Amino acid sequence: MLSRFEKSIKGYNQALLIDSENPELYSKRGFHYLMLNKRNDACKDWSKSCKLEDLDAYDTIKKFCNN
Repeated sequence: MLSRFEKSIKGYNQALLIDSENPELYSKRGFHYLMLNKRNDACKDWSKSCKLEDLDAYDTIKKFCNN
């Protein structure tokens, strides 16, 4: 199961090379990082998603990053 998340992250990395201003890509990659227990990377992605005006990412940060 973990290898699926790792492969997905590689896919998001490729997609972000093409469209680095897409907040949804950062948000989804953040959840995959979380599943791999990489909370710091997840929080960085959600923060970037917020900067790109993804309002849902604010709630995600409150839930997982402000402990």
